[in-house]
Amino acid sequence: MIINCPECGHQTSDKAPTCPNCGVEIAGKIKICTNCRQAYFTSDKECPQCNPKRKKQNTTNRKPWHSAVMIAAVFAALVIATTLYFNKEKTRSKENNAYELAVRSDDPRLMENFLNNFPNATPEHIAAIQKKLQLVNSIQDEWTKARQSKSKSDLQNFLTKYPNTTHKAEIQNLIDSIDWAETEKSNTIDAYQQYLEEHPYSNHAPIARENIKKINTQTVQPEERTAIDNLLTNFFRSINSRSEEALTATLSPNMTSFNNIAAPTQEDVLQWMRRQYKEEGTHILWRLNHQLNIQKREIGDNAYEYTVKLNGTEEIKNNLQNSTNNYNITAIVSPDHKISSININKITDENP
Repeated sequence: MIINCPECGHQTSDKAPTCPNCGVEIAGKIKICTNCRQAYFTSDKECPQCNPKRKKQNTTNRKPWHSAVMIAAVFAALVIATTLYFNKEKTRSKENNAYELAVRSDDPRLMENFLNNFPNATPEHIAAIQKKLQLVNSIQDEWTKARQSKSKSDLQNFLTKYPNTTHKAEIQNLIDSIDWAETEKSNTIDAYQQYLEEHPYSNHAPIARENIKKINTQTVQPEERTAIDNLLTNFFRSINSRSEEALTATLSPNMTSFNNIAAPTQEDVLQWMRRQYKEEGTHILWRLNHQLNIQKREIGDNAYEYTVKLNGTEEIKNNLQNSTNNYNITAIVSPDHKISSININKITDENP
């Protein structure tokens, strides 16, 4: 027959070996009260339902594994709670590490990864990273505009505003390229020297130095032209003033030619000047047109020789004559800016 389990009240058969709900023994261990028709354990002397004051717990009929199940359940709950706690702590630690890395970086990818990987991070962390990401993106927009402008001033302004930018090396290279392009376009010694002052360690620096040397070899610089003009002016002024000392100061001690005389000495030049003044009361006035045609030739390391052609006029006044003659003048100036050769030829109809 169907009875209510005297232990838990669950309906079961009186023939069942144990209660399917609580596990107590049923078959042979219960009897039916003749008064209330409820099942109770045979170990009870009276029906607990009819005599509640004498109801007692039947412990002899219970299965021992019932308590074990309860203990196992409690243990499992503790394991689960502990696992959840440590997983939460691990996640929090990973979040903090990712946050520190992102907040100290200027790499937007790290910030985006943090926001994507930790959507449940603390509101303070999320707000801080979002603010930093917005700032970094704004700076990135400024950088893109400066780079695309290809303007030296825009690049310099960006570097001044953000001196610790990760683009610093790239900006310096871009400015270097801009300056080098302008320098090559100018192709002057001054431009190359200024470039070397601003970019002494650039990859273009060796080329700049080589180009300076090449220009020096091929081109007479303004300061060279001035020095040569002054040297020849002093040569003829010393004749005008009849100053042997000043004339000697313009001459190389090792001359190669003077008025078509090979290997002359300085004394040969002085004798020539003395002959110009042999007549009593002679006054000589040389004037140069200063239109120098100069050819430059390298004869050593940074040593140059100059071949100079120009015209001059000589006025002679004395008791015998009052004449003006024009001359073609060809001179060679040594690296130490002394005259090593000079030939003065009168311009005539036969020798224009």
